[in-house]
Amino acid sequence: MSVKITGVTKVTNMVKQVRVAISKNTALKQAGVLIDNEVIRYFIQGGNPTRGGAWKPNSPATIALKGSSRPLIDTGVLRASFRANVTGNTLKFGTPVEYARVNEEGDGVPQRPMLPSDAKIIEIIKKQYNNLIDNINKRG
Repeated sequence: MSVKITGVTKVTNMVKQVRVAISKNTALKQAGVLIDNEVIRYFIQGGNPTRGGAWKPNSPATIALKGSSRPLIDTGVLRASFRANVTGNTLKFGTPVEYARVNEEGDGVPQRPMLPSDAKIIEIIKKQYNNLIDNINKRG
């Protein structure tokens, strides 16, 4: 008795393609871009819907000092400073700007979270891996 198995070569090739894509960190790099787009969107809309909604308005003293009522936006340095860095199978996303942490955590100032929630980040990463697999299936 024997069983004829077909399509093994196709599946093996697909697995190889997934391994190559994962080793090149394709999905994580793309997820980093999407997370950055989320952060930019939060700055544009003045809040983070994944972590509390609209940012608290600037105080009258802050408005007088910086000449703007828009929270976290003065020169644009903070908004432009966020970066994604992929090393191995790790995606790190953040900013080197020191006052970002103070605002993110609300340390002595109103909390204005700029980073997406963990759930949003996981959603973005899952979507990128699913897209990667879908694209490999289409090439199949």
